[in-house]
Amino acid sequence: MVKKLDRYDVLLIVGTILYAGWFILVHLEYSSPPFEDAAILMRYSEHLAQGHGIVWNVGDRPVEGATDFFFMVLLAALARVGCTLLAAARILGFISHLLTVGLVYITARTLSSAGRLAAFISAAYLGLGPGLEYIQTGFGTPVFALFACLTWYFAIKIERGEVTGSAPLIFAYLGLVTALIRPEGALLVLLILIAICWARGPQESRGLITRFVIAFVLPGACYFFWRWHYFGYLLPNPFYVKGGGHLHWSSLGISTHNLFVLCGPFTLAYVLGLCHRETRRRAIFSLIPILGFTGLWILMSDAMNYKMRYQYAVLPIALASWPPLVDSARTALEKFKWQSLHPRTRGLLQILGGTLTLWLLTCVGEAWVDRNSVPEFNYEVALVLSHYAGKGYTLATSEAGVLPLYSEWRAIDTWGLNDPWIAHHGLITAQYLQQQRPEVIIFHASYSPGVVPAPNPHWFSPLAWHLMTLTLKSYAESHDYCLASVYGSARRDAFYYYVRRDFPDSARVIQEIRGMENSWKTAGWPIFDYATPGNEPTR
Repeated sequence: MVKKLDRYDVLLIVGTILYAGWFILVHLEYSSPPFEDAAILMRYSEHLAQGHGIVWNVGDRPVEGATDFFFMVLLAALARVGCTLLAAARILGFISHLLTVGLVYITARTLSSAGRLAAFISAAYLGLGPGLEYIQTGFGTPVFALFACLTWYFAIKIERGEVTGSAPLIFAYLGLVTALIRPEGALLVLLILIAICWARGPQESRGLITRFVIAFVLPGACYFFWRWHYFGYLLPNPFYVKGGGHLHWSSLGISTHNLFVLCGPFTLAYVLGLCHRETRRRAIFSLIPILGFTGLWILMSDAMNYKMRYQYAVLPIALASWPPLVDSARTALEKFKWQSLHPRTRGLLQILGGTLTLWLLTCVGEAWVDRNSVPEFNYEVALVLSHYAGKGYTLATSEAGVLPLYSEWRAIDTWGLNDPWIAHHGLITAQYLQQQRPEVIIFHASYSPGVVPAPNPHWFSPLAWHLMTLTLKSYAESHDYCLASVYGSARRDAFYYYVRRDFPDSARVIQEIRGMENSWKTAGWPIFDYATPGNEPTR
C-alpha cells in the first residue's frame, strides 16, 4: 500500500534538506580548484560552449574523454550564459544532491512503508554523506545519483503493481537520461529492469519490456551510433586505458569494500531481509541492482575513484529500500508495549531519538569532510602558464585536469585518457613526443632526483604509469629540456617540471616556476624543490 505524505512529512523533508544544504555551504571551500578528472570534463565543456565541438584541443578531431556526456552538455550550457565552469558544476551538484535527499525520504516513506524516523535517517545519512566532497571537487556524481534514484523510484512503483499506465514509460525515459549521464548508467538501468522482471514475472514483464525498447533502447541506439560516428571509436577513450581488455579483480574487491563503507549500518537490514522469508523477495529485488552494479567494476581499473564515486549511485537506492526489510525486527520491538506509553512520553522519546540521530549523522558528515589540505601547486603553475596562452605552445602532462584547463595551452594527455593514439597504442613513446615537441613536460612520479626509481613503484603509480614517467623523463633529458623544478613533500611523491630551452618564453617560464616554492613556503606548505641540491629534507 502506497502511503501519502502529511504535513509532518513535509516539515521533515524541508528541514532535512535545509540542514544538509547548510552543512554543505558551511564546509564548502569555495576557492579550491576542481579535482583532476572533474577538470578534464570541464575542458570539454568549455570548448563545447565556445562552439568548437567536443574536442580536447581546439582544431583537433573530437575525443570522448569526458564520459559524463549529459553533465558535460549541462556545464557547457551554463558556461554559454556566463557561469564559470566550476560554479556551474557546484550549482548542479548542490541542487541534485538536495533533491536526492528529498527523494530518498519520499521513496522510503511512500513506497517502502518506512516510518518517519526511518525515512528521516535515510535522508539525513545521504545528505551528510560524501555528496559534499563531490560538490566541492566539481564531479557530476550527484547528478548521476539523482537520476539513478528517480529511475529506482518508478521501478518500485512498477514492482508494486503499476505495470500499465505512464510509470513504465517514465521509468524508461529516466533510465535513458541516467545512461546519458554516465555510460555505466545503462548497465545500472538494465540491472533495475532485470530486478523488475524477476519481481513481476515473465507474463507481466512483456508489456514493460516493449515500452522499454521503445523509450530506452531505440533512442539509446541512435545516440550510440551517433557518438560512434562522431568520435570514431566504439567506446569512450578512457575505457581503453582503464579497462585494458581484462578483468580487474582488485577493483572488484575495492568496489565491494566501498559498498559496505557507503551503506554502513544499513547493510544489516539487507542481511535481516534475506534471513526472513517474508522479506526475502523485496531484499533480492533491491540487491539485484546494488550488488550487480558493484560487481560491474571488475571490468575497469579503480583509478580516480575519488571518495568511492563510482559506487555512490547505489547508495540512494539502498537508503530508499531498506525499511521494509526490518519489519520482522520492528514487530519484535512492538512487543515491548510501546503503544502503552503515554502519548507525551512517546513524543518526547521520539524527539530525543531524532535529536540523537541527527547528532550522530552530523558526526558522520564531519568524518566525510576532507581536511587533508594539500597545496594546489599544479593549479598555481597553470595560472603561470596561462600568461602564455594563445601562443601555440604545447604542454605534455600526466596531470590532464587542472593544468590544461587553467593554462589553456594545447595539451597532450600522456596517460592517454584524452589521446586516442596513446589509448590505442598502450603507452606514449619518444617518437610520439618528438612529433609533438611540447614546450613543457610535467608528470607525477614516485621518485625524485637522487632517488633511484624503485622496481615496485609507489602506491599511486602502477607499472604502466611508472613506465610512462620514465619515458617522459628520458625524452626530456635527451632533447635539451631544462629541469625547472621537482616539487613535492616527499622524495617518492614528486612532480617534475621540464621546460624546453629553445622557445622565446623559455627563460621566463623556468624562472616563474622556480620562484613558486617561496610563495608556497610563505603560505605554510611543506613543499620542497628536489631539483635544487641541499634544498630538501633528508627523507
